[in-house]
Amino acid sequence: MGADNRLSPFYLAFFAVVAACIYVRRRRLGAVERGFWGWLLPQTVYRHASTLTDVKLFLANVFFRATGLLSIGLLAGLGYWVTRTLLHAGFGEGGSVIPAVGMGLLFLTIAQAIATDLGIYLGHRLVHRIRVLWPFHAVHHSAEVLTPITAYRIHPLDTMFSNGLSGIFIGTVGALLTYFVFAGASIIDIGGLNLFYFGFYLFYANFRHSYIWVSFPRWLEHILISPAQHQLHHSVHPDHWDKNYGSILAIWDWMFGTLVTSGPAKPIRLGISDEQGKLLPQQYASLTSALLLPFA
Repeated sequence: MGADNRLSPFYLAFFAVVAACIYVRRRRLGAVERGFWGWLLPQTVYRHASTLTDVKLFLANVFFRATGLLSIGLLAGLGYWVTRTLLHAGFGEGGSVIPAVGMGLLFLTIAQAIATDLGIYLGHRLVHRIRVLWPFHAVHHSAEVLTPITAYRIHPLDTMFSNGLSGIFIGTVGALLTYFVFAGASIIDIGGLNLFYFGFYLFYANFRHSYIWVSFPRWLEHILISPAQHQLHHSVHPDHWDKNYGSILAIWDWMFGTLVTSGPAKPIRLGISDEQGKLLPQQYASLTSALLLPFA
């Protein structure tokens, strides 16, 4: 598992360390009574039938990813190449003014992270809003409990759609940046992953799909999406529909009117609901139904 996989042992170990810090603080406040491992890995969550479906879809996606068709990097590379080719054909060699070294390297790393985040926001919003794409994304939202592996409870075509939309956008913006602004396409990365996304994966990405409520101060939740905000994104309550599409940055949700802040911990119902917010029966109880039913 590489740096771009949230389930790598390194990320999971760090997840446990950060969780331990949260546990100690909440234990001192009297908010937690059971032992650490029972709190971190509750059997009602990790032995739930929904979690088993998560595991099956994760393994199915490992197979599909091996084909390379689901790679956001491949599609970003395609968008980059097409855009650069068109720019060279229309404007010549280009006018990059900042060398991608030193501070220029840092600026390009930040710019790529911002472009990636905006691309993910747009792709995520589209698979929610375009009627023919939603049934495939609904597989992810059908999770009845959240664990880190739920991040990979994704229909392969949902991955292809969202990665395709995001990747082409990211590649296009990257080509524009390196053509007009930055001389060179190097960024600061760890294991091929942008430095800022590495920090996101390391510190709190795995809390997004968990039952552990981790919120940020309200002002900060207008800048960064907290794990609790993403958990609200999975809520069936009408107040939370079509909210918090962001990956790292909340500024896109704030700008485009899709932001909701989390506040104190609250019980939320997970799954798919009808138009009145009534929870619907689980439709994706097996790998077969999760893969085939969206086509219907």
